[in-house]
Amino acid sequence: MEAGKQYEKITPSAVENSQKRKETLYSAVISYYQALKNKETLNFYEAAYAREGLRSSGKTYAGEYPTSTHTPDVLFNVAWVSYDAGQYEDAITDFSNFVEQHKGHQAAEAAIHLVMDCYHQMENYEGLISYGKSVLSSGIIRSANLKKEVAQIVQSAETRVVSTMTMSAMNDWENAREDLIQIAEKGGGGAMGEQALNALILTSKDKKDLPTLFDAGEKMIHTYPNSDHTRDTLGILIKTSIQIGQFRMLADYLEQYVARYPKDENTPDFLIQAGQIREGLGQYDNANRNYRQLLSSGKVDRSQADNALFSILANDLLVGNDHAALKDLKTYQHLLSKGGQIKADAQMVVLLQKANHRSEARRLGQKVRKTYTPQMGEQDPELLALVAEILFNDTYQTSGPFFKLQLKSKIDNSIVQKKTKLLESLENGYQKVMAYKSPGWALKACFRANELNREFADFLMNAPVPAELSADQKAQYRNLIAEKAKAYTDKADKYLQTCIQLAEKWEICDPQLASYFSSGSSPSGPRGGLASFDDRKGGREIAAQGLRDQNIFALYQQLIMSSDDQALHQKLAEAYMQQGDFRQSALIVKSILPKLDGGQRQLKADMLNLLGLSHLYAGRDTLAKETFKRALSADTEMVPARLNLAGIIPALWIP
Repeated sequence: MEAGKQYEKITPSAVENSQKRKETLYSAVISYYQALKNKETLNFYEAAYAREGLRSSGKTYAGEYPTSTHTPDVLFNVAWVSYDAGQYEDAITDFSNFVEQHKGHQAAEAAIHLVMDCYHQMENYEGLISYGKSVLSSGIIRSANLKKEVAQIVQSAETRVVSTMTMSAMNDWENAREDLIQIAEKGGGGAMGEQALNALILTSKDKKDLPTLFDAGEKMIHTYPNSDHTRDTLGILIKTSIQIGQFRMLADYLEQYVARYPKDENTPDFLIQAGQIREGLGQYDNANRNYRQLLSSGKVDRSQADNALFSILANDLLVGNDHAALKDLKTYQHLLSKGGQIKADAQMVVLLQKANHRSEARRLGQKVRKTYTPQMGEQDPELLALVAEILFNDTYQTSGPFFKLQLKSKIDNSIVQKKTKLLESLENGYQKVMAYKSPGWALKACFRANELNREFADFLMNAPVPAELSADQKAQYRNLIAEKAKAYTDKADKYLQTCIQLAEKWEICDPQLASYFSSGSSPSGPRGGLASFDDRKGGREIAAQGLRDQNIFALYQQLIMSSDDQALHQKLAEAYMQQGDFRQSALIVKSILPKLDGGQRQLKADMLNLLGLSHLYAGRDTLAKETFKRALSADTEMVPARLNLAGIIPALWIP
């Protein structure tokens, strides 16, 4: 240090001897530097003197001799003096200037590290992050290793910032949440924004802050689709949606999970769940998209394949897309169980009949009839109905010649005999349909048998009277014909009465079937489908907007704390019903019913009555009727269910 003092004293002025001044100044810098290297030999005053001496002589040297080969080292040491003294802001300025002015110098990398360490020592992590990102983007760093080190330091600092906010959130959630939101919004798709969003998601989950959770979750999924956090985020959103009974959002998250992670072990179950939810919501095309993806995945067993394919077919038929149903059958039938194959064949026959592919339908129909047994029908009412429909269609499609066959100007016994035989054959076909005891087709067969006999009675009544008969003979002839015709009319009336009696017995309230036996139908044919008892098929679709509905949101908040509380789920189902989202209301009830035990009969009855109303408002009268009856089975004194049942089974069968 003494050498440094002396060199400063004897340094000549620049005018007297420039070269000597340059050497002496540099010697002063080196002397003070050496003194500080052995700082333990200095007292506090001496150390401070040496630092100031190095800084003063160093800046003078660098200012007067900027092109000297020693200048970069001198400037680095000047910056290092501030760092050594704990004057980190000055050190940051000096080291940053050094890096900017001497990019290629070997000490530049050390200077970058020291700048970042200064920010770290000051706990100025935002400054550290900003500086690190600036040098990474500026192209100053050429070393791949240094780039990696700086990136890791920046990432650690970002984690530190977010972690600090997360910790403070436990005590001051409102302010910390806003800070995290701001960081996430400023993140611009970067790592810090991602970390802030993840912290926001995890903390809002712990704090039960549902609006923040769903909002941050959506941003994570769409802003950082390839993030390691996205899978966990979707898992959290799926679980939370289940807890609060929000099935519309649940279906969407399940589908997003499958789209991003198609090979995940949960994919088959998620596709089934999403398909069932979409079905319950009346979104049949979306449901089928999930089922088809499941069947095409190669990760489906025979039982799952049966359920998925027959759900697809039911949905195809509900939207009137017979062509898609045929295509789906041909595409996926090979995946079915043995029993499923038989049912699929039967469904295909029906579709071929409707498409008027009679020869193909006939060949496959023979296979179905050969394979089918009554025991199969007892175990599967849907298969029974398909087999009955096949026979009904076969009979109905061959009835055209019977109706066309008419007498013209004179009696033709061959025509009478032919029409009589056709009547017997067709009537026999419809009676075979009735023997299957499939309600819908039995009713239709009864009605068509009535129609045949009424047509034959008209055929007789409109027959020409032989011209050679006298007036009295003609009168007697007409009376005889009228008596014969009346026998067929009486038989027709019996068929129609049987139709009405069966409808009463089975409490039929299907609008399409009701037209066959309602008092408004003409004797010669049904009017076509009647209107549903209550047809509010549009309804509302409440998804994320439920978070903004005061009543529904309050129930969400309670459910997130007590998701197993069935009474809360009942209130939520009622709230959705009141808001017009009756399909979601039905899904909530269906999810809770299996969890109710024998001691909760009243709650079960209430839930079933609610489910019945959901079906009714969706235009599914038959399901509504059966559900109201189940509600009465749970509680025979339940007045609302009794009134609803009385209202949905109108006197359609009264002639």
